[in-house]
Amino acid sequence: MIQSLLKELGLSEKEILVYLTILQQGKVSQTDIATLTKINRTTVYSVAKELLQKNLIREENGKTTYFIARPPEDLGSLVAKEQEVLRKKEHVIQKAISELEPLMRGTRYSMPTLTFIDENRLESYMRSESKKWTDSIIQTDGIWHGFQDHSFVEDYEGWVDWYWHQPMSRQITLHLFTNDSSIEKRMREKKYERRQMQYWKGGEVASTLWINGDYIVAIATRTRPHYLIEIHDPLLSATLRTMFANMWLEK
Repeated sequence: MIQSLLKELGLSEKEILVYLTILQQGKVSQTDIATLTKINRTTVYSVAKELLQKNLIREENGKTTYFIARPPEDLGSLVAKEQEVLRKKEHVIQKAISELEPLMRGTRYSMPTLTFIDENRLESYMRSESKKWTDSIIQTDGIWHGFQDHSFVEDYEGWVDWYWHQPMSRQITLHLFTNDSSIEKRMREKKYERRQMQYWKGGEVASTLWINGDYIVAIATRTRPHYLIEIHDPLLSATLRTMFANMWLEK
């Protein structure tokens, strides 16, 4: 029972054995402890030093060094030492917090935000947010990635023309996959040089998905009402950007 209690107080098995031996003997030498516990003398000395530091025994020096157990009530010193260690750690932690907080303020975290835009506001939203998207594209790889459904151009050709006449469009290149359609063939005749399209040869894709820097923009225009969903997520957008960039190179 006492062994379990002492173990809970943080003493090792050897420390418990040596401590109880000293306690029972009253006053005992290193050699006698080694004989009684069957622990070699060097280890006994090392363990005794630990017990001395924990203030559980005292040392009596002379021709022969003896160890004497302190009164059992001195076990409270173990708690006192731990409390002192905790107080020091608490002081260090508070100091570390004050040093780390200024560094944290400049750290950029990926905290996704989602915006839903209905059909009534869709085109005006694209016009108002185009600069934000373009700036984000410039800060990443300079390329507007993704897939564009042909129905998007059929309904929002005016916005497409507006964007490619804006000075900001000269700072990025557009790499989009699209469905094979007559509207896209007509768009090619407008010769927006930085607007580069590839025909999608995979399965049916019925919505638009843009990767605009740190923004992911999904637009549904096949059926009414149209809607736009924007997700601001640097981590997810980086993953999709890499995927679309690799697919573009493979075509």
